[in-house]
Amino acid sequence: MLILGGEEKGVYLGNNTLFNLASHEFVEREPMPEAKVQFGCIFFGGHVFVVGGWREFFVRKAEMYSLASDKWS
Repeated sequence: MLILGGEEKGVYLGNNTLFNLASHEFVEREPMPEAKVQFGCIFFGGHVFVVGGWREFFVRKAEMYSLASDKWS
């Protein structure tokens, strides 16, 4: 399971944390290119697609994360 983005004390976060459901371990992965909250995401074909969001304004772009390479594009 991936835990993405967030906000802490008014600061937007670009967190990308993998939680292993079997071992209950958290592993930090490559951070999101743009820290934000309230975005949509879907997993498809080995990639996570993150769309839109909020960062003091509505974000109007999409990003793709590859689980295999741990890279954003």
